[in-house]
Amino acid sequence: MAYHGEERVAIGKSDVDAYQECFRRGLKRGEFYVGWLKEDPDGIPPWGTIECDWSLYEVDEDDPPDGA
Repeated sequence: MAYHGEERVAIGKSDVDAYQECFRRGLKRGEFYVGWLKEDPDGIPPWGTIECDWSLYEVDEDDPPDGA
């Protein structure tokens, strides 16, 4: 399988088929993921990371910077 972001680009019999389809579409190395997809227990996709560790602290533009 080949993915470009959330888009599935190709399902091929081999990695070579998937790479060829990505290159045919004009994608460059590093812009797509080729490999087997397995469900990650943490929900992180194999081609990237997931946003996490949200801060509950909000900053208002009127707040002075630290040390001011």
